[in-house]
Amino acid sequence: MNRIILLLLFFFVELSLYSQTATIEEVWADYNVVVDGQLGMKVHAKVSVHGAKGQTFHMAIIHYFEYSDGHPLWGNTPYYYCTGGENPQVAAWCGWDITPEYEHTTYNDWWRFVPYKAFHLNPGSYKLRLWTYVKNDTNNQFIQQETKVLYFDYREGPHNEQSPVYSNPTPVQNDMPCVGCGGTKKCSVCNGKGYTTSASTRLLYHQCGACDGTGICQVCRFR
Repeated sequence: MNRIILLLLFFFVELSLYSQTATIEEVWADYNVVVDGQLGMKVHAKVSVHGAKGQTFHMAIIHYFEYSDGHPLWGNTPYYYCTGGENPQVAAWCGWDITPEYEHTTYNDWWRFVPYKAFHLNPGSYKLRLWTYVKNDTNNQFIQQETKVLYFDYREGPHNEQSPVYSNPTPVQNDMPCVGCGGTKKCSVCNGKGYTTSASTRLLYHQCGACDGTGICQVCRFR
């Protein structure tokens, strides 16, 4: 009987962890900020957590950086990238252990500084964007109901340690469908199957090389 009770308690604890959701209320940025001698941007997020009253878990807010057309911005600066595809993508995250006091608890300003050097861009002008997600690191689940995107213009000047040149980016919040899948989330090469076929004397199946057999669009794989 005691074993059954313990199993039921474990079940309800797991169920409560997976019933948590989050709403990303707002995402904004302060540009051309200097922190520890590095020029960059502070990315802020206001997030509300639902269904987690009294539960302690580690919540992380993650920002993934892309070009405005949806192609990932590659970079490998320590602490400012993530893996998951063929190359590391520029990303930043912050997180703490939290215990929400209410059924709907709002955290007004979680911010993370991102140095411009993490972008690894050649001199020129670029249109970039960042996608924001909320993750329960305790059970490794993304819990945001919808992601948020922040667009901004960026200019990389000549590499000069004394006076780097950056423009004042202009942020615009907007949601656009992925250019790779049109919003279906499926790999456009294998149509979400994870494999392709070739006709010969028999039907041959091959793992899709575009998505590594996952069937998931690799352009918007984190959304």
